[in-house]
Amino acid sequence: IYPQCEALCRKFNLDPLRLIASGALIVISPPEDAGKIIKNIRKHRIRADIIGEVTSVNKGYNIIKEGKTYPAAMPVIDEIGRIF
Repeated sequence: IYPQCEALCRKFNLDPLRLIASGALIVISPPEDAGKIIKNIRKHRIRADIIGEVTSVNKGYNIIKEGKTYPAAMPVIDEIGRIF
């Protein structure tokens, strides 16, 4: 989360993990291909990171931060819609 985004979310009491990232590209790939994909994207001076993994549907939707797992509900609307 960029510091600017974090600051705005704090100001408007928004959850940055529930924002819909306009202009973002999310790629889902086999784990063994992730490094190669990131390397190729970065060649074009585009930021790329691994942000998660696909697991069994039985595990639900979770956020893992600093080694701790937190259950998370799927957002119904973009979090930014709450301020309008």
